[in-house]
Amino acid sequence: MTYATDDDFMSVEGQEEDPEYPTAFGITFTPQVSGITFAILGLAAAFYLAMNLMLPAWQEYQTLKNDLSTKQNDLQNPEVLQKKIKEKEEELKQAKQQNRRVLSQFSTEKSLDTLLLDLNTFVKNTRGTLLKYEPDSE
Repeated sequence: MTYATDDDFMSVEGQEEDPEYPTAFGITFTPQVSGITFAILGLAAAFYLAMNLMLPAWQEYQTLKNDLSTKQNDLQNPEVLQKKIKEKEEELKQAKQQNRRVLSQFSTEKSLDTLLLDLNTFVKNTRGTLLKYEPDSE
């Protein structure tokens, strides 16, 4: 049986073929460099997807979970719920009273006529006259 060893073949310098790797921006993309680049791009894409898709869904889930626990506590304690209802009814009564007080400050049609009559009387008593009237030209 015959076999060849490395000593049997002579290597000629310059005849060995180096593989041609793509080059961009002065960087030769060997398999190792390409693998590292794709790994970094994959991690960046995973981070982007996590921040834009997963995080909002997680926050909404946490909000709904908190709302559910709050409502379950309210159902387990009807006394607290009744107390809150009474407080809100009291706030509503106070708001209605304040609304009535504010609306009473506005003039009614009858008091508005009286105000115009008083103003007219005041102008006549002080002998106020209109000196010049020029309507807006539009």
